[in-house]
Amino acid sequence: LMLCKINGHQIDIIEEKQMPQIFSRIRGSSCGFMYENEIWFIVHLVSYESPRHYYHMIVKLNEDMSLKSFSAPFKFEGEAIEYSLSILVETDKVYITYSTWDRTTRIGIYDKKYIDTIVRFT
Repeated sequence: LMLCKINGHQIDIIEEKQMPQIFSRIRGSSCGFMYENEIWFIVHLVSYESPRHYYHMIVKLNEDMSLKSFSAPFKFEGEAIEYSLSILVETDKVYITYSTWDRTTRIGIYDKKYIDTIVRFT
């Protein structure tokens, strides 16, 4: 994980943090969502086959940007092409917006207690 600072038209790396090996395959993510003292992200990995398959993970960082926990890769509906750009966390619910095959719009509403059980690796 590279922590950077924008300096004019340049991006300077200010710190690098070691992450589990699976993070070397992560290609993109949502903006971070601050919930209590955690920063939540939804990220994705790609399996390069025909068609490509997208898998997602939920990642939680501490305020100092150290890894707190993450989920195993998952799919929302089991479609090959699924893409997510946002996560919102409340006391009892987690909202994740996503699309399938770049032609649908979905909002997944999940019980936070359930999400807490799957976001368990460190």
